[in-house]
Amino acid sequence: MPLTDVPTIQEITRMALGAGIRSFRCKLGDGRTRDVAIISAVRDLIGPDAGLRVDYNQAYAPNEALAAIEAIAPYGIDFAEQPVRADDFAGMTWVQSRTSVPLMAHESAFGLRDIVTLAEMGGVRCFGLNAERPGGMTGALRAIDYAAARGLDVVLHNQCGGIGSAMLLHLHAARAANIRHATELQGHLMLEHSLIRESIDYDGGSAAVPDGPGWGVTLDEAAVDRFARADWITLNA
Repeated sequence: MPLTDVPTIQEITRMALGAGIRSFRCKLGDGRTRDVAIISAVRDLIGPDAGLRVDYNQAYAPNEALAAIEAIAPYGIDFAEQPVRADDFAGMTWVQSRTSVPLMAHESAFGLRDIVTLAEMGGVRCFGLNAERPGGMTGALRAIDYAAARGLDVVLHNQCGGIGSAMLLHLHAARAANIRHATELQGHLMLEHSLIRESIDYDGGSAAVPDGPGWGVTLDEAAVDRFARADWITLNA
């Protein structure tokens, strides 16, 4: 798959700014030179006060990760997500001990044991959470409370459908005092249908917490039937 060129990234950033977005995440990991080119272009567009976070998707070895992070640090980075392999807790700790940029674990944070281990090792200063990691809403609430007690940050993010998005909005509302980074939700932009009857209001770069019983949304069963895949349904028959 060809890499997204910097002009295209700039155009996407302009569109997001026009929609009211004030916190941006850049996918990096294709080399220090390209990383700097992307971050420099985005920071020039969004200005000094907008949030800017990066996600390496486990792209680098620890020594490469440190060099890459230090190269973009002057541009004001909120946190660097998963710069090394998910199972390399020692590598994360090595990098975090040598940079002032907070590292965020996402692929590494599948369960509460992972979160506690990384925190106690000093391997991260932020955790990425969603409904699956670290094990449903109860696990996520426990993780947020643990992080708050340890003085660590959390970020809620996912590319889920309408029910998952509603869950994360309620989760953020329940622990808003302990969540200082903007929540990321892209499912409504990436998916053809949200699979709910209602529309969640994402106007102006924010999202309204759905109001109503349960999560405040209703499964659209007709849409579920329309998008059902027969081959998936029969795989385990």
